[in-house]
Amino acid sequence: MPFIKSLLDTCDLLILVYEESLRGGFVEPYALSLPIWVLSRPGQAIFNSVQRCAEKILLYESLDELSQRLLETYRQYETEPS
Repeated sequence: MPFIKSLLDTCDLLILVYEESLRGGFVEPYALSLPIWVLSRPGQAIFNSVQRCAEKILLYESLDELSQRLLETYRQYETEPS
């Protein structure tokens, strides 16, 4: 975990591929006020704690769709006021 914590200090954005078995791991980036984007497949149960920490939740069926959604979302993110 120290390795991950040191990397979080250099991040402007955390993009996380979500799996239902994932538990925790959001406290540190959330406490640092990092924007958290969660990538998930439709139909996965996303825990309420994850939903509350996530700035954006992007659903995708395929990697092509995910790539396009990420690019569009990032372009919007770049133009949003800080």
